[in-house]
Amino acid sequence: MKTPFTIDTILPARLTEKEKSELTDRLFQVHHEIFHGVNKEAFRKYVIEPDSKLTKIRIYQDQEGNDAGYLSFQVFE
Repeated sequence: MKTPFTIDTILPARLTEKEKSELTDRLFQVHHEIFHGVNKEAFRKYVIEPDSKLTKIRIYQDQEGNDAGYLSFQVFE
């Protein structure tokens, strides 16, 4: 992974359905480069729309603006 150039923080609960779908497509590409065995629908359920009290996602981009990684922070009670 290249050194991140920008970091965006996203709260999926504030996104529209279209924005959630776009975010799922975007992050699943990064996820699939590293991990295998989870399809896009399961990825969305676990990362974008988990049954959590709070979810924050940080997206790391390289100097060319390409997604280089992400971090999903979830709070469960």
